Parts: sequence; structure tokens; C-alpha cells
Amino acid sequence: MHRDNELDPARLKKATGAPKKVTEQQALDLLEVPMRPAEWQDLIAETFQVGSATAERRINDLRRAGRITKKSGKWERVIHQNPQNHQNPF
Repeated sequence: MHRDNELDPARLKKATGAPKKVTEQQALDLLEVPMRPAEWQDLIAETFQVGSATAERRINDLRRAGRITKKSGKWERVIHQNPQNHQNPF
């Protein structure tokens, strides 16, 4: 073997895995009203033609990111208040 000094290590293929078939944002966009976990998971799976495990992973990604919360057994979006737009009444 011999070294090829013309090769650029920065141009080597990176191991990134397969692209996501459904992103967290796409899954979140389906959550327009609070939904039971199985209902939302099924909707994601059917809409994007992915398995239920993939749908569950996207839901878990959203939960870990703090973008959804479960109230009364249903998932719903977390609405973040922007403190700059909050007006002081005094």
C-alpha cells in the first residue's frame, strides 16, 4: 500500500445514516388539536408512510425538545411566550 497525498480528507464521505422520512416539524404540524398518543402516532405513520416505531421516535424527539406536553392523557403543543412581546400592564 502507498499513501495518495492528493486525497482530501475533508471530502471523505461522512456516516450520516438515512435521511428522516418524517421530521419533528412535520409530525408537530399534524398536532393541531390535543390527541391521544396512539391517535397521533397512527396519524403520523399513515400520513408519512412510516412505521409506528418511527412515529414514536419523532414524538419522543419532540417531547425531549420540550415542544409537546401531555395533559389529561393527550399530547399537545407547548406554546412559548415571547417575553419581548409581553407588555407590562403598569
